[in-house]
Amino acid sequence: MKRATRRAGGWQGWAAGLMVAGGAWLGVAEAASQAQTSATGAERTVPANARTSLVDLEQALGQARANRDKAMSDLTAVWRQLMASREELEQVRQQMDENARAVSRVRESERKLKRKTEEEEAARRQVARLQAELAQARKQAADWEGRAQAQAAVAEQAKGAQADVARLTAELAERKRAATRQAEALEKRQAIETAKMADLEKEKAALATAAERSAAELRQELESLRAELAVKAKASTEAAKRAEALQTEVQLATRRISELEKTLSAERKRLSKGEQEKTGLAQAAETSAAQAAKDQAAMRGELAAKEKALAEAGKQGDLVFRLVSRGDSNAVVRIQDIMAVTMEDPDQDGLSNADETVRGTDLWGPDSDRDGLDDKAEVETYLTDPLVADSDDDGATDGDEVAADTDPQDPESQFAIKSIQTTTNGIPIEW
Repeated sequence: MKRATRRAGGWQGWAAGLMVAGGAWLGVAEAASQAQTSATGAERTVPANARTSLVDLEQALGQARANRDKAMSDLTAVWRQLMASREELEQVRQQMDENARAVSRVRESERKLKRKTEEEEAARRQVARLQAELAQARKQAADWEGRAQAQAAVAEQAKGAQADVARLTAELAERKRAATRQAEALEKRQAIETAKMADLEKEKAALATAAERSAAELRQELESLRAELAVKAKASTEAAKRAEALQTEVQLATRRISELEKTLSAERKRLSKGEQEKTGLAQAAETSAAQAAKDQAAMRGELAAKEKALAEAGKQGDLVFRLVSRGDSNAVVRIQDIMAVTMEDPDQDGLSNADETVRGTDLWGPDSDRDGLDDKAEVETYLTDPLVADSDDDGATDGDEVAADTDPQDPESQFAIKSIQTTTNGIPIEW
C-alpha cells in the first residue's frame, strides 16, 4: 500500500515538473514570437524610411550633378571666349581646379553613401538570415516538444520507463535552454544590427546634408565666378577696343611721321638744288638779261597770235586751260591726254577712313579739294595738301600744274610751252 502511494506521488511530481517545464518553454516561445514580430515590424519600417531617404538623396545628388554639368558647360564657354587673355585664363583655371576638387568631394560623398548603402543591404540580409535561424530554432523546439509529449504518452502507457522519461525530460530541458540562449543571442545580434542600421541612417543623413551643402557652396562659387568672368569679359572687350583704337592712332601717327619725313627730305633736296641753281642763275642772269629783253618783244607778238588761235579753238569745243606762270600772264595752252577716272566706290581712293578722318578729307570722294588729283596721290606722291586746291597759291590748281609738268609746291616754277594744237577749217594745226 505504501509502495503504491509512493509510486503515485512520484508520478504526480514528475507530471508537475513536466507542466512547469512546458510552461517555461511556452513563455520562451511566446517571448521569441514577440521578438520576431517586433523585429519584423522594425525591419519593415527601417528599410521603407531608408529607401525614401535614399531616393531623396539620389534626387538631390542628381540635381547637384546636373547643376555641376551645366556650370562646367558655362565655364567652358566662357573659357573659350577669354582664350586671348592668358592671365585671366590662369585665374579661371585655378577657379575650375577648385570646383573640380569640390566635385571630387561630392563624388567621394557619393561613394561613401554607396558603401553605406551596401553595408545596410548586408545588415538587412544578416537580419533576414538570423530571423530564418530563429524560425528554424522555433521549429526544432516545437518538434522537440511534440516528441516530449509523445514520450510522455508512451511513459503513461509504460510506467516502467521512468528512466527514459527522465532522460528525455532532461534532454528537453537542455534543448529548451539551448534554444533560449540561441534566441537571446539572435535577439542581441538583431539589436546590434538594428543599431548599425540606425547609425547607417544617421551617416546617410549626414552625407546627404554634406552633399547639399557642397552643392550649394559650388553653386554660389559658380555664380560668383560667372559674375567675375562677365566683368572680366566686358573689361577685356573694352580693352581690346581701346587697344585697337590706339593701334589705329599709332599707325596714323607713324604714317604721318613718315610723310613728314618725306616732305622734309624733299624740301631739303629742293633747297639744296635751289641754292645750286641760284648760283648758276645769278651768273647766267647777267649774260641773259639783254637777250631776254630782245626775246620778250618777239614772244609777245607770237603769243598774241597763238592766243587768238586758241580762243577760236575754244569756240569750237576744244578744252582750253589758262595757266599762270612766269612770263606773260595771258599765255594759254591746250592740254591733251588728260583722263579723269571716276571710281564706282568713292571711298576706294587708297586712303582708309581713319586716315581721311584724321586729315579731315572727304570720306565719300577721292578728290576732296577738287583740284584734279586724288587724295592719295597728293599725300604720298606730290606731298601737297589734299584740302587745298592750290598748294603754292600761284593761281593754278595742283592738278593743272602736275598736268603741265610744273611744281605744285613752287609758285615760281617755270612753264614751257612745247606745242599748241588747234583746228582751222577742219584742218588740225600744231606749232
